[in-house]
Amino acid sequence: MCWCYELRQNNQGEWKWTKPPIQVNSRYARSDLPRTWATFERVLEYYLYPIGTEPNGIGFRPTGDIIGSDLDHCRDSLTGVIDDWALEIIRAINSYTEISPSGAGVRIFCYGKLPPGRRKNGNVEMYDESSPKYLTITGHHVPGTPRTLERRQTEIEGVHAEHLGAQSDKPINGNFSKTLGKMAWQLVECGHAIDSARDS
Repeated sequence: MCWCYELRQNNQGEWKWTKPPIQVNSRYARSDLPRTWATFERVLEYYLYPIGTEPNGIGFRPTGDIIGSDLDHCRDSLTGVIDDWALEIIRAINSYTEISPSGAGVRIFCYGKLPPGRRKNGNVEMYDESSPKYLTITGHHVPGTPRTLERRQTEIEGVHAEHLGAQSDKPINGNFSKTLGKMAWQLVECGHAIDSARDS
């Protein structure tokens, strides 16, 4: 799926920019409805040569053994300096890491399984196939981090225990195919190629 910026009014009457997912046919996608997703090739083609709604980027729903960690409000978008607490997590997981669309956060992608418990606590979020969330992809790789997804089960368990604790939440079970898992892997692995194509 792709995503685009959209100005929406929240329940408090405030207008804020959101990033809803969209299908390759310009209709809204749903992160909990696989039939609204598409293959990497179709998504990339739509992103580069859109017909209808022009997307701002590519997104994917974690599937298979892929974990996406989202660290918010940890990076100075002008200087690129990342806060120490976020650097500790980045170094601990030590897998593919990129800058978020706002420039003020980072995303870390790796292989593993999240333990039971919370998926969000303050500025730290961790999602896998049990979580009905999709993540935006930018391809803006953080220098000094791997350009590949690494298997980091032990490291993920440590980061989760420290930042999200063992508080139980109500998991949403998912049973997605290996094909979808490979598609998500392609989205992350080809992030830098997407970025290059956009700038060319």
